[in-house]
Amino acid sequence: MAEIIVPTSLFITMAIVFSIFIISRHREKMYAMERGMTPEMINAVFQRDKSKQKDKYSTLKWGMMFFFTGVGFVLVGYFDTMDRHISDEFKFSIIAISIGLALLITYFVIDKKNEQQKIIPPTQANESNSSVS
Repeated sequence: MAEIIVPTSLFITMAIVFSIFIISRHREKMYAMERGMTPEMINAVFQRDKSKQKDKYSTLKWGMMFFFTGVGFVLVGYFDTMDRHISDEFKFSIIAISIGLALLITYFVIDKKNEQQKIIPPTQANESNSSVS
């Protein structure tokens, strides 16, 4: 009986949270319309800030984190099969170190990639395009 209650209650809780999010967002929009905001103003308020540059390396970061987390779990499994007693803190630290290693490697890969792609300021790019024409 308990094996049915836990997943069911988890699903119901997630559905309730999602519903509350949607309903509250709708109420905020309706309140803004009642106060005289135009649809363009409402969309500007509720949209993400488009001026922020999208992190094009987030997939790399998450992939590296999942890969090295898996490597950490494999190492923990390897150490677990040894006859020596290894503490849980040591096992946890192996996983934490592997995640930290993934983030460091990702940082250096992105830094090297950005160094290779020297970004030309927009004013210089416009001047070089106008001189070619």
